[in-house]
Amino acid sequence: MPTNSTVFNSRVTDENLEKKFRDTFTSQGGAELMSDLYAQGVIVPVVDFTDAATGSVLRSDLQTALDESVSRQRKASADAGTTTDIQTTAGFYRVDLYHTWKVSNASGQAVEIKLDDGTTTNTVAIYVCRDGVNNEVINQDSSLVVYIRPNSKLTCTIGAFYQSEVNIMFRQIADAYGNLTNPLGFVSQ
Repeated sequence: MPTNSTVFNSRVTDENLEKKFRDTFTSQGGAELMSDLYAQGVIVPVVDFTDAATGSVLRSDLQTALDESVSRQRKASADAGTTTDIQTTAGFYRVDLYHTWKVSNASGQAVEIKLDDGTTTNTVAIYVCRDGVNNEVINQDSSLVVYIRPNSKLTCTIGAFYQSEVNIMFRQIADAYGNLTNPLGFVSQ
């Protein structure tokens, strides 16, 4: 340690820094700071031991990656009018759908993804066939994240499309309590 350990304060007059302070700590000064900000002439190291900083938790976009545990269901026009359970285990799921159909006077027909608790059924996604050229092949894909409550299930109902197929891929990304499910085989270092 140096023998001349003088501690000094320096006034900070950066408007952007003061605005950031006011925006972050709204109850600490309102339109103006109660007093000026000062920088201290002592270096204070800050070490972040959070799971995200240490790498033991994946970023959310990486944590939802598809892996070998992905489940897949296929529904075809032969299943028209039937409802199929996609998933019955509670938790958070990433669901990817790819729907293709050939238009044949099927305007208004739909594929519906629903949450069903045994009493109430709520549609969380719907894909409606639009008017088009007869025998035109239409492709549609989407991705969504759903939460299935305990004693509920995620279902799919397909309309009476002519030559229709829906492919549904899903992977659990967190359990019912929000504990993240990392991709199969992921090990943090």
